[in-house]
Amino acid sequence: MTTFKTSRTLAAALAMTAIAAAPASAAELTYIDNDNVYVENLDGSARHALSADGTPARPYVLPTADEQGSLAAFQANPTTGQQEIVYWAYGTGTPVRNRMPRSPGDQTTSPPTSARMQPDGAYVTLGYTFLAFGDPAQPRYGRTNPSSPSLPDAQTSIDYTDITWHRERPVVARADGDVYWTGLTQPLFTSTVPGVTHTFLEISEDGSRMLLRRRAADGSLSLELFAYEGQIGFGTVPSGCAIPVGPGFARGALSRDGKSVAWDDGAGVHVAQAEPDVFDANATCVLSGTRTVSSTARMPAFSAATTALPPVTPPPPGPPSTGPLPPAPPATTNPPKFKLSAPPTKLKASALRRGVTLKAAAPAAGKVKLTLKRGKRIVASGSATAKAAGTVKVKLKAKKGAKLSGKLKLTATFTPKSGKATTTTVTVRVS
Repeated sequence: MTTFKTSRTLAAALAMTAIAAAPASAAELTYIDNDNVYVENLDGSARHALSADGTPARPYVLPTADEQGSLAAFQANPTTGQQEIVYWAYGTGTPVRNRMPRSPGDQTTSPPTSARMQPDGAYVTLGYTFLAFGDPAQPRYGRTNPSSPSLPDAQTSIDYTDITWHRERPVVARADGDVYWTGLTQPLFTSTVPGVTHTFLEISEDGSRMLLRRRAADGSLSLELFAYEGQIGFGTVPSGCAIPVGPGFARGALSRDGKSVAWDDGAGVHVAQAEPDVFDANATCVLSGTRTVSSTARMPAFSAATTALPPVTPPPPGPPSTGPLPPAPPATTNPPKFKLSAPPTKLKASALRRGVTLKAAAPAAGKVKLTLKRGKRIVASGSATAKAAGTVKVKLKAKKGAKLSGKLKLTATFTPKSGKATTTTVTVRVS
């Protein structure tokens, strides 16, 4: 049925194994329910809405989060109908609305057809359909930094449809019916059956699991989970099975550890654990821990983060007391400040290309992000998560092809789980 870009093909049938699926690691699930954006943990805890202004006329669509939990979704502008990015920074829950990225001349109000955040949060990539008077519809995609409204599109291309990420590169379905990890000239999966195309591929963080959506000649969609061994594009597919989706299936999602699968169909959003070598006589995956998140939900996506319920708003103060004044609170010391530990004044370009580990003193749990800039252009970056106050190591690595020489600005930003971000900048000479 399918030709794989591998040295051997998937076995036609394997005996069903009784091994139970391993429990998945912590993960966050986001989805649309009643036209608004919701998040919850994989076990169903801490479910809550991030938005409240979604309506049937202006629903939110295609929520997507990075590994820290920062989240982007899309909603039409009430005046122009133009789609806008709505961005929730990690830990704050405050939407920052940006116009959906367009290349010059792409004045279309079509909603996005796909969207996924890069795991480190640097970009959100989205597909959309370009509609021009007198011309056929064209699939295109744009890529932008959702937290920086002033930054223009990083890239726009024709012929890409559904888009996800694996590491620093997009994974795309093309109009020719094949799926690619961008940078490879050959597809990862290609169909030899007339009328059958592949429309979506998501790859686990370690590259060992792949979730594929297939469209049949009659337009029906199916979802399949594969194991993958070896270097991506040159490895093998030792096993695989079909996820038993229901009528109306539209979208699927794979957790970053590759152990959990989510999908939507006419009965809502469902999540389960699956192994590609655990299936029945019909090659249908044997699932464990299956649950329906919501019967009205759709468009699921995973993040490696965990979420918590928003803090409860304290009640308004009561009437003033007529009794004696309470004792004064004890004096508090100033909280520790965020800073780079022994910030460098000189760096080698060759070391930056391999990656340089720097240390930062985090005052609390949160995200530390480093950017090295030549003017306004980022030439190197890195990020890490501090689980508590203390020293955190961040690997600063140059972008491919970046010019590394002279005096550059090194900016360190700490974003706590709640509260405002703190930034410090130093000048570094690179040789």
